[in-house]
Amino acid sequence: NQAVRQGQPLAELDPREYRAQSEQITSQIGTATATAETTRSQIGEQQAAIAQAQAQLDVARAEAAFAAQQVARYQPLAASGAEPRERLAQLQTQARQARERVDAAQAGLVGAQRRVGTLGAQIRQAQSQAEAARAQLAAARVNVESTLLRAAISGRVGDLTVRVGQFVQPGTRLM
Repeated sequence: NQAVRQGQPLAELDPREYRAQSEQITSQIGTATATAETTRSQIGEQQAAIAQAQAQLDVARAEAAFAAQQVARYQPLAASGAEPRERLAQLQTQARQARERVDAAQAGLVGAQRRVGTLGAQIRQAQSQAEAARAQLAAARVNVESTLLRAAISGRVGDLTVRVGQFVQPGTRLM
């Protein structure tokens, strides 16, 4: 029959489980944030890989152009008999291989460029995971705050049924 004021603490539920949930969710936020930062640094690395792939493509194109010039120069010579046909065939093979290297370098460049898009999607995914964890953290904090039961109105406590150490289920009448 104790008199209480509105907002006065009446009982406290064990908050350890809810605090542990809050800490776990805080850790998830940190993990998602770190994942996003790691992926951002990978984008920087990927930009360097793109520059390297572009340089390799430029080299391959230059080699292909030179090989094509060699074939064009030796064709009339081989046709006139001034140069052996075997040399022309060898140059044609080298030109074909140079064109294939251009194709491979082009594919490498495209792959490196597309990787940036993939990394961007991974950043967005990590950010979404962090946002979801922040929402869970807000709910977990509400649970922690709800472990302290306060008087809804001023008055007298009557029919006290709760005891220290007692396990209670949601919806159980305590007083």
